[in-house]
Parts: sequence; structure tokens; C-alpha cells
Amino acid sequence: MDLDELRNALAPHYSRKGRPSIAPELLIRMALIGRLYGITSERRLC
Repeated sequence: MDLDELRNALAPHYSRKGRPSIAPELLIRMALIGRLYGITSERRLC
């Protein structure tokens, strides 16, 4: 799945200072995988 468009659309929401955060497209991908495989716990998903 190509998420370049999503990455470009969400680029303004990335933190510019401080500790780097998790990329928003990664969180969306994780949520999608969790739904597809029925994983309800974020800890198990990671």
C-alpha cells in the first residue's frame, strides 16, 4: 500500500522540535492492521 499522498497531506502535523513523534501515517497503518486482524490491544499490535 502506497501512503505517499497521506504522508504529504499529514506533513504539517509533524513536530518540528523536541522529541520526534510517531509518524501519523504509521498510526493509521497500525489501526488498519489491528482492524483487519482483530487485534484489540495496542500493546499486542506493537
